[in-house]
Amino acid sequence: HSFKNPFIQNDEKLNKALKEYEEYLKSKEQHNNILFELSSKVAVEAYDSARLELSLEYFKKSLLYAENQKEKLYLVYANIGVLYNDTGEYQQSIKYQSKALKISEKLKDNQFIAVSLENLAKAYFSLGNYKVSLNYLNDALKIQKQFKDQAKIASIFQTFGSVYNSLGDYEKSLIYFNDSLKIYIELGDKSGEAISLGNIGVIYDSLSEMDKALEYYQKSLRIKKQMNDKNGIATTLGNIGIIYQKLGKFETALEYQFESLDIRKEVGNKKSVANTLGNISDVYAELEKFEIALDYAQQSLNLAKEISAQEGIANVLHLMGAIYLKRDDAKLSLQYLNDALKIQKQIGHKFGIANSLETISTLYMHQQKYDLALKYQEDSLKIRREINNKSGIVTSLNNLADIYKELGQFTKSLELANEALAITKEKKLITIEAKVLLTLAQIYEKQNNKQEAKKYYLLARHIYEAMKIESKINMMNQKIKEYV
Repeated sequence: HSFKNPFIQNDEKLNKALKEYEEYLKSKEQHNNILFELSSKVAVEAYDSARLELSLEYFKKSLLYAENQKEKLYLVYANIGVLYNDTGEYQQSIKYQSKALKISEKLKDNQFIAVSLENLAKAYFSLGNYKVSLNYLNDALKIQKQFKDQAKIASIFQTFGSVYNSLGDYEKSLIYFNDSLKIYIELGDKSGEAISLGNIGVIYDSLSEMDKALEYYQKSLRIKKQMNDKNGIATTLGNIGIIYQKLGKFETALEYQFESLDIRKEVGNKKSVANTLGNISDVYAELEKFEIALDYAQQSLNLAKEISAQEGIANVLHLMGAIYLKRDDAKLSLQYLNDALKIQKQIGHKFGIANSLETISTLYMHQQKYDLALKYQEDSLKIRREINNKSGIVTSLNNLADIYKELGQFTKSLELANEALAITKEKKLITIEAKVLLTLAQIYEKQNNKQEAKKYYLLARHIYEAMKIESKINMMNQKIKEYV
């Protein structure tokens, strides 16, 4: 009864399984082996219909009928572990997967051992414990290569890809996701193919190749809709929303995120609900609707803490730190950012570390502590260059240009801003392009070059008008008026 991804199929199968189980309970003579099979069938059908709580209920029923038979216990423990991972209760997942691993070792069943190792790797990955996750994955892969089980190898490649993505090693991640895609296409596994396509989209997003990211997301979404895979559809809608946010299309971004949230709540996956709430908060923060942004961020943080999702907690703490910074509350901002940075360093999350260093630098910049601002920003840029994160590199370059502008080093400042601008145009990073144009306008303004300053304020206003950010448009209009 092992399974990989929840698909919404016809509820008739679930209702039929429930009816069979309930009918058998009415019979005069009952056998535990039949009760085990019938309750397990309900659990699997419930999982396939994304009814995760019902699935857990019936797997726990099937435990009562397992009669201490090791193989049956293994199957139930493994599946309960998968369920807890899907609902974001990772410590519970580790508890049940560890039980499954112990039984598989007693049975000396290498296939069972490999599956348990991979499931443990997924749980530790979700907790942000990447080193432990990679160790389990390497052990699982060695076993599956002996069996030449292509489907299982592809599944392990997927998890490797996800771990390396979180570590910011996009090159390695892309290799693993492409390798898994090839295997799934060869096997005719549409579910695996859709997931691989979506994951490749995530990497292109990280590399700021937005057109490619959208192309892969749309391919993935088409397959997921054909299969009526609710979890998969919600994930892809959320990812498309993030792309539109980066392209400055905030209303479209919110439409996708709220559509994703509705499906997430229906399915009941706490981790995914927390992530989507964080995504919505981030869009409202960009729109400078801070109270709404903080409300969604707090909801997200509460859920992430409830399920001990370390990366998720760090992400929301960083988001809240950034929101408080925008609201000019430096003390609260630094508190949240340092809490985020501490967790990110513990789990080795390069992408997150770079983000927190950048935001702390911005905070020191606001306080006119330029030496500290430079140090944190340069540390952030170094990590972003290491992981080749284009949007991050541009942001760091722009921030460094801003710091050098304040220090009166205009040649250095212009050099950095123009380097940033070239990348934003090449990669179509409209949100960041507007910020770089604003930085260039301010550099020329500081040099009393009114003609160039006005030119860049007009260019920045044009983008902010497309984004519908009223406060920025008003600010640009005020500046442009000064040069009439």
